[in-house]
Amino acid sequence: MRFASAISVCALAVTACSRGSDAPSAAGSAAVPLAARAAEAAPAGPMTVLDFSSGFDGCTLSHRGALLDLGDPTMRARMSGSKLTGPDVETREHQGATWASVHDRSLELSFVSAAEVRAESGVVVEARVRGGVAKSASVYLNGKALGTLPLVKDEAKVVSVRATGIPILKGANELLVRLNGGARASRDHLAEIDWIRVGPVDGDAAYAAPTRADALTTVNIGGVARRGLSLRAPGSARCSAFVPNGAVLEGHIGVTGGEAEAEVRVLVDRAEPRVVGSFHLGVAGDSTPAPVVPWRPISLPLGDVGTLASVEIVAKSSTKGARVVFAEPRVVVDRPAEATKPPRSRGVVLVVLGSVAGKKLSAYGGPTPTAELAQIASAGTVFDAHRAATSFANGALASMLTGASPREHGVLGHEAALAPSIFTIAEGARQGGVATAMFTANPTTGLAHGFGRGFETFASRSPADEAPATAVFEDAQRWLDAHKSDRFLVVVHARGGHPPWDVTADEMKELAPAGYSGNLDPKHAAELLSRVKRGGGARLFGDADRERAFAMHDKAVLAHDAALGRLVSHLRSIGRENDTTLIVTGDVGIDAGSSAPFIEDDALDESILSVPLVIKAPPLPARPAHVTAPTTSVDLARTMLEALGLTPPPQLRGESLWRGLEGDRGPSAPRVATTATRFSARWSGFVLSGTRDRETKLCNLSLEPDCVSDVRATHPIAAEILHAVVFDELGAKPRAAARAGALEPAEPKAAPPNRVTPDAPTAAALRVWGAGAR
Repeated sequence: MRFASAISVCALAVTACSRGSDAPSAAGSAAVPLAARAAEAAPAGPMTVLDFSSGFDGCTLSHRGALLDLGDPTMRARMSGSKLTGPDVETREHQGATWASVHDRSLELSFVSAAEVRAESGVVVEARVRGGVAKSASVYLNGKALGTLPLVKDEAKVVSVRATGIPILKGANELLVRLNGGARASRDHLAEIDWIRVGPVDGDAAYAAPTRADALTTVNIGGVARRGLSLRAPGSARCSAFVPNGAVLEGHIGVTGGEAEAEVRVLVDRAEPRVVGSFHLGVAGDSTPAPVVPWRPISLPLGDVGTLASVEIVAKSSTKGARVVFAEPRVVVDRPAEATKPPRSRGVVLVVLGSVAGKKLSAYGGPTPTAELAQIASAGTVFDAHRAATSFANGALASMLTGASPREHGVLGHEAALAPSIFTIAEGARQGGVATAMFTANPTTGLAHGFGRGFETFASRSPADEAPATAVFEDAQRWLDAHKSDRFLVVVHARGGHPPWDVTADEMKELAPAGYSGNLDPKHAAELLSRVKRGGGARLFGDADRERAFAMHDKAVLAHDAALGRLVSHLRSIGRENDTTLIVTGDVGIDAGSSAPFIEDDALDESILSVPLVIKAPPLPARPAHVTAPTTSVDLARTMLEALGLTPPPQLRGESLWRGLEGDRGPSAPRVATTATRFSARWSGFVLSGTRDRETKLCNLSLEPDCVSDVRATHPIAAEILHAVVFDELGAKPRAAARAGALEPAEPKAAPPNRVTPDAPTAAALRVWGAGAR
């Protein structure tokens, strides 16, 4: 993904380029007000969830068992096991086919089977191979040895091994191919593999692997040509994603060259495959010869699914030479209630509170009485499943301001600065004629970390100073006084619940626990907690200290809630409450069970990623609403530009939060949070997490909100879907993938490291913040 500099923003369709005007500028005749663009672009009819034709590259083919087409680029995620680094493989063309040239001794291949296969005649693994340096290949299915395939250098042939008593498991299966023998020079390939079939022993008929080019084709039946999937029996095509309740499979079905039986199945973890449609094709009356049977339209309700699932179209059986054709198959769902049009506000105020757990706030039904935020929520929208893009406050704010992932904007820790080439909404807003200002009380989002770029006014408050933690709100109010007639974008990054805390000696006496005699000083709490986090001060932070820390945190949150109320009142006093979109969110949450809560690190637990988000956007109807679909920090960049009437540049990630603001937002999308060393990907109710190069756990939040247990073994479909998402997002190249023809994709575009060298005042602020040099 490429990111434009601020200079090119107007060319990227930012709508208005003169301050104080709501009208499009003459900078380009193509500039159209956002609402008009939205109306013109609003699609009619149902929403497509899965498209078997246009999205065929993400689907899997099978024929007479599982087909592993190693020359197919879509295999890359299934050649890595649980790792995010692909094997040392490149592609080569031979004999009209694409082969995987293998340089690693071991190749781990994964596939999912809808049912257990335990044939009396046994299981066969056959492969089309071309020998290299290796003399043989040992084959293991789910850890059990099947046998050895012979290899002959530079000779292409189909080889097979059979075994009885070793089933293909229902769900996830692992095939290990271990290449044996042969000394080699550093770049000699061990073998080349075209395809591998794993299935039941079903006779001695030669196997012809279906290719994607063969399967996705245009077929003429009854004089009507349609593009679709042409399948030989027994065979199938399976596509996976989040499938909403009430989805329908639409398209046409037909047969060429004979008769056939076909069906459509829905596959969901921990449930038997569910057949939603069965077809007997190729018979029309008793006339001889039988007439050509035309295309048959299909519309199959898939029922209540509402989770990650697979839809499988199946050619069960056929007469010799016949093919089942599913034309233009796609899974659709009724489009959600018409998207709320962006409010075309003249002002946007983004308030980001540090270290706040949304579920503890009264606006979310929690015990902390944040009356001002609750008042905003009563006239706005509460996002119940909002998620930070990372566990570092500066990285989360960077995603809000850039519409980019942490890997792209480069802010992956306290010491990282915003990539200088990344687009920011402040730059876009300025070129759209909007006055911009940012006020921060967090030393990791100051000028040294690159956050001043694009803001006409930028002011920071150091936690080492004596000013109140909430002083940034007063700074913002004074700026608003001077710009009350302008269109504006104001960002306030407040300390929130992060230490140090403003608590007087008298107030300390009233806080729990009663009679506290520990050493936790509110002004130096972050420094102590940082020592505890590093393992050097655990004895200084006991249960009583923890209780006192959370009491001081709650008091700080209440002070910031009051300051938020004063900011809203100030907008009202200058006559801007009714044309300003107010967004209140958190940067990161709190891990209450951590050895040192409130000190950020690379852990990506759900409690750390769960943050509040409330939007009040006059002149939209002032009534409370809740959005339950997951959202993320990245979504806010697009949402803020649209609120100002500016069309976001196309490279911004995320979704507009105006879509379905007051109701169903439609099918969910995956949300990936990252740090430099970890990832956490959420889709629907599932979270796949792991380290930089390997997944370690899949949890089901609907069964276990604390996300403790690993359910990969019982949820293979969800695991496969999320592994592919993470592999595409974060997957690294193998060590030799810089070669031309490498099978693995290039490293996803990530910003080069841009480390901060703080000056003395910044270093002092970071130290008091608990983020100083370690």
